[in-house]
Amino acid sequence: MLQEATSHLLASQNPDGGWGALAGRRSNTEATTLALLALRAISQAVAEPAVHKAKAWLIERQNADGSWPLNDSLKESSWSTALAIIALCEWDDLRGRVVRAGRWVLEQEGSKPGILAN
Repeated sequence: MLQEATSHLLASQNPDGGWGALAGRRSNTEATTLALLALRAISQAVAEPAVHKAKAWLIERQNADGSWPLNDSLKESSWSTALAIIALCEWDDLRGRVVRAGRWVLEQEGSKPGILAN
């Protein structure tokens, strides 16, 4: 079953190196980081090219402030930065990117819940 799931995940990777919410959909940070985490967990040699492409997809899309946008059409920073940190923290060569992203996350403040939060 794991082999079948791995094959499906690898077949669902977009040519740009990322994954979309559904196979064939536009790549986004959330789906790409979750797929990268899954591939990292199985640690099979067959997954290495896909892992490399996913890392490259994320590296190319990191904003200068350390954050990640949700996808290519939305350039503003998003909550998916936290997922990217988790997905990339294992690689020493990406430590600077992960630290910069962590600083961005720590600088964020949530909005007030407002009157409906009672």
